[in-house]
Amino acid sequence: MFEQFLFAHYSGINLWSNKGKLDKQAVDQIVTQALIEKRKLDQPIEIHQLNYYFHIIHELSIICIASVSKHVTITSIKEIIAGICISFIKEYESLIRSAEIDFDPVNFEGFTQIFDSNLQSLVTTGQLKSPVNKDYVEMIQGENVIATVKQGTVEIIEKPQNQIVIPVLQEAESVQERMKRVQEQMKMQKQNQLKQISEQLKADKEKNKTVTSIMKEKDVKKVDDDIQQSVSHQQTEKQEEIDFKDVSHLSQLKQIFNKPKTEQNFWSAFQKKTLDQDTIEKILLKLRQTMIDSNVSSEIVDNIVSTIKEEIIQVSTLQRAQTVVQKTIQSQISKIIQVDTNNLLISALNHQQQKSQGKTTRPFVVTIVGINGMGKTTTIAKLLYKFKQNGLKCFVCGCDSFRSGAIEQLQTHADKLGCKMFQQGYGKNPSSIAQYGIIEATKLDFDCVFIDTAGRMHNNTALMQELGKLVKDNKPDKVVYVGEALTGSTGIVQLKEFDQQLKSQAGRGIDGIVLSKFDTVGDKVGTALNFCYASGLPIYFVGIGQSYPDLGVVTAEELVEMIV
Repeated sequence: MFEQFLFAHYSGINLWSNKGKLDKQAVDQIVTQALIEKRKLDQPIEIHQLNYYFHIIHELSIICIASVSKHVTITSIKEIIAGICISFIKEYESLIRSAEIDFDPVNFEGFTQIFDSNLQSLVTTGQLKSPVNKDYVEMIQGENVIATVKQGTVEIIEKPQNQIVIPVLQEAESVQERMKRVQEQMKMQKQNQLKQISEQLKADKEKNKTVTSIMKEKDVKKVDDDIQQSVSHQQTEKQEEIDFKDVSHLSQLKQIFNKPKTEQNFWSAFQKKTLDQDTIEKILLKLRQTMIDSNVSSEIVDNIVSTIKEEIIQVSTLQRAQTVVQKTIQSQISKIIQVDTNNLLISALNHQQQKSQGKTTRPFVVTIVGINGMGKTTTIAKLLYKFKQNGLKCFVCGCDSFRSGAIEQLQTHADKLGCKMFQQGYGKNPSSIAQYGIIEATKLDFDCVFIDTAGRMHNNTALMQELGKLVKDNKPDKVVYVGEALTGSTGIVQLKEFDQQLKSQAGRGIDGIVLSKFDTVGDKVGTALNFCYASGLPIYFVGIGQSYPDLGVVTAEELVEMIV
């Protein structure tokens, strides 16, 4: 009847199961989502052609997981599982409460006979074989089943879908009602918080808001992690009322880049100076030091200072000199970071327009690559959020089939954001997963597909060949490298080597960069310039926090203001 039926402790110990071999991946998935992440899951959960059900018995810190073939229909299966849970509690409650954390599964072997006899009784009569205390019933009283004490036995009855609570046990009922009321209040409170944030952002929103102006807003609110993690698939449509569409530049950034107003301005030291050769040399020397202090590489500094020197000797006043310096730096930085070219979001929106005109049926495909630990999965989640807020229907492929937990992590983000995800589990060919995922997204008429890949070092030939095959076979519209702003010169070397290896394996390289953890570099904003200058690639976005909206665009004007 049951393919699997097990009781496990929160510590991870399998107390008892009716089968010798368990599907550990399925069990891990349910435990992670239901117990660790505390997600509200609709049952049954289909995994590997089986329908899974579970009960969490918090009072004893155990979870019951049962599975049946998805092709088999069993009347009142939830109620039968609840009955088995009650019989297990009756038999082992005292042992579980008194035992140390390292339970010995041998002590639970006797439940096999109890399981078989009670299962037969529940199926044929709807009752357990022997009387039980109503306290056992209350331990499993939950949303899906109600167990009633009747003449010394337990009768399992199905709960009507249109009724929240059946008044069977008065004490248990009042507890349930109180819990439900508290949960509703918490849900309403979080929705109100989100609404307040939405109203604040809408009030402050301006078209093409600059990095500098947003960073100087002292009261911009951050969507805190607790609220963000409360977003579920069921709430997605309501969440769309929060419009971050036009907040395209470093929204909600902490104030770490702001230079206090009391700080001496770069030009204040020269206000009383005559613009002679000596003053020009001092200006250039101070400018050089200021840029180096902002972590701009010496090679970039030399080029900028050399260009400014040629321009500044042609002016006669300090005011003109200041204008020349500002314009020259801005011009040089614009060339380096390629502000107006290959914008990722604009490219996706243009592709959507072509798709709507019937010029193509294939979605806009973005492959995310990079070395280990740079925040690729988190970056994908932020990109999904930003693209969705701009009207794009997004799809994600889980092609990191090697790192433990990678698929579950990505699935969690996809569920919270209301995006569809395609995955084939672990140990599979990433190129094939991406190929089938793109086919699926095309059939379902998605606008954009993000492909998550495993992190790898540029000098790992086998893994780079695998990535090259994925890129070559699936021909993404953009290959985006996720680098960490804190890595400095080491990160730049890794980026260049990664790009060269990808070109040799796939015949094409990286198209652009997302720079993660940009909010942690303080005033060392020259890192962004160094990445672009060394690689010749544009920075599409920078990561500026832990919440989904924390993805921004940096421009030349803003970098100049932050550096000088």
